[in-house]
Amino acid sequence: MYATTNDWCFTRAYKQQILNFSITKKLLKDNLTLRFYANDIFRSQRDSFTMYSSIGTVKKRGIPYNRMVGVSVNYKFNAAGSKYKGTGAGESEISRIKN
Repeated sequence: MYATTNDWCFTRAYKQQILNFSITKKLLKDNLTLRFYANDIFRSQRDSFTMYSSIGTVKKRGIPYNRMVGVSVNYKFNAAGSKYKGTGAGESEISRIKN
């Protein structure tokens, strides 16, 4: 992610660059999903802004700790879903209302 320096109202947020990585593998007829991810790999995210007001200026420079690595495992139970296809439902009710 790359965000440029921007101004909003009385605040200026400074640019930042973050490198995230994710890879996903689906198994067992797409019922099992494995995902490996890494966020802020080079710990380059910065929390930097300047806020201006009539009584002074507030500056913040910081390095938030958002760096993480993880694995996500998802499994779909009953992936086939309902066997109902939506045909013929309510036909008797429709014919009863028409008559």
